[in-house]
Amino acid sequence: MSILSEMQGRKVADWEHVVVEPDGRRPELEFPNLRYFATTDFIVPFVLYFGFFRLLSWTIKTYFWQTFTEFKRYRLHNLSVCFAHSLIAGVWCACFVVTHPYEMFHNYVYYYEPWAAQIAILSVAYFLHDAIDMLRYEWSKWTRELLLHHVMTGISLLTPLPNRRFLIPVYWALQMEINSIFLHARTIMQLSGYNTKLPDFYRAVVYANIFSFVTCRFVSMVVFQYWTIWWFVLIGCGGPFAFHTINAFLFFRVLAADGFLGEKMKSRAAINRDDQKLTNGPSLLEKQQNGNAITNGHKNGILATPPHSQNGRVKVD
Repeated sequence: MSILSEMQGRKVADWEHVVVEPDGRRPELEFPNLRYFATTDFIVPFVLYFGFFRLLSWTIKTYFWQTFTEFKRYRLHNLSVCFAHSLIAGVWCACFVVTHPYEMFHNYVYYYEPWAAQIAILSVAYFLHDAIDMLRYEWSKWTRELLLHHVMTGISLLTPLPNRRFLIPVYWALQMEINSIFLHARTIMQLSGYNTKLPDFYRAVVYANIFSFVTCRFVSMVVFQYWTIWWFVLIGCGGPFAFHTINAFLFFRVLAADGFLGEKMKSRAAINRDDQKLTNGPSLLEKQQNGNAITNGHKNGILATPPHSQNGRVKVD
């Protein structure tokens, strides 16, 4: 077997994963063709996926979690949409690994199919919806963290599409959504009280979350970084480093919150995000659902906007 192998007319240096085009160009050094984002190939599916998540969000806010109030109600609505995206993306990526193992481990640069690229567009459409939803109802340090995550992830997912290169690293990165299925299910059960109603099922979700967190976030990102470290310098190196940091802090919070690190660490690491009071947010939800105008003072058990809230959002400094 020769050191240099031919793959579709392109020379691949097996020992360092460097790909050279027939004309000598290096695909990892090509700047994305931004005109792609003005084409119907991107705009049409993006608008459709964004509309899907907006419609799903409206449906959940109208028909589900109606017995909960204030911030917990908003969180359950938001997390339900998060869970739906994770379920779609996670199952999609898991099936892709099973059906395309060669591409996942060998054809990481040149594999590209329009249908396969839809997972990136769908995920970015979801991130935009989630950002709008958070900005409408909440403004806190958790919001800022998630907005930073959404921006970084969106850039990473969209970068391969214009030049039709490096789509496989997108699938490696989105393996994290497999874990998010259990991560969101765990939080939804905690907020809704099903963790006490179904303790055995909840415990299974907790352990599945821990296992999938390690395999689908840490391990998959190591593989992602291995394949991309010679490609886009900023995305391939900076992206995994940032996500390793985010995942490490998130993993610590999950372990502490679930009691794996002891009660003392549990109290120290508690983020208490769900203890916030959604001041004017439920009023907006009520207004969307029953069309009633909310006036000052108490109405239907919902607090009016106090002086420190802004535009119907929770403001936490």
